[in-house]
Amino acid sequence: MKRKKGFTLIELIASIAILTIAFTGISMALIASVKTEKKSDVKLETSTYAKAVVENIKIQSDNALRNTINVRYLFFNDKDSFEYCLYNKFLQGVEGKYEPTPPEVGKTGKDVVNLLDSTLCTYSKCKERNLLENNRKYGACIYMEYKELSKNGIISKGYNVKVWVWSFQYGESSLSYREFYTSR
Repeated sequence: MKRKKGFTLIELIASIAILTIAFTGISMALIASVKTEKKSDVKLETSTYAKAVVENIKIQSDNALRNTINVRYLFFNDKDSFEYCLYNKFLQGVEGKYEPTPPEVGKTGKDVVNLLDSTLCTYSKCKERNLLENNRKYGACIYMEYKELSKNGIISKGYNVKVWVWSFQYGESSLSYREFYTSR
């Protein structure tokens, strides 16, 4: 009796099972990679917004900063609504301010909320306030405090600034935080 060339049914089932396991592992790795990339992109976005706040505060005059000393929340959906909130609502009354056209989302709701102290700068408080006020995509908490520091008999006056930015879609893990002291 001659043996026929080919694969038996058991061999085919075994090879299909092995390929299925291999493709499942590869697809899970790809899915994890895409999720990690998205989280990284969101972290980059929140970091960019936090850096923009810091850079804009650093270039403001002393008088302009004195008008904004406190803690505030900013709520925004994109770059345009962020610029509108930052320049026209947070940094009110600054000399030479940039005035972008207000986006539709910046025209309704409260985009800036004043607070009393930095202990209120938490994700849960920011999210709660966002849901009550306007339901934006991003939230930022900006804490500014005027300080006089003395070192070796020299008094330095300036501002201690802390900035928290979150994406509400990705939760607390999207936090970008910046802190700096600027002397005047």
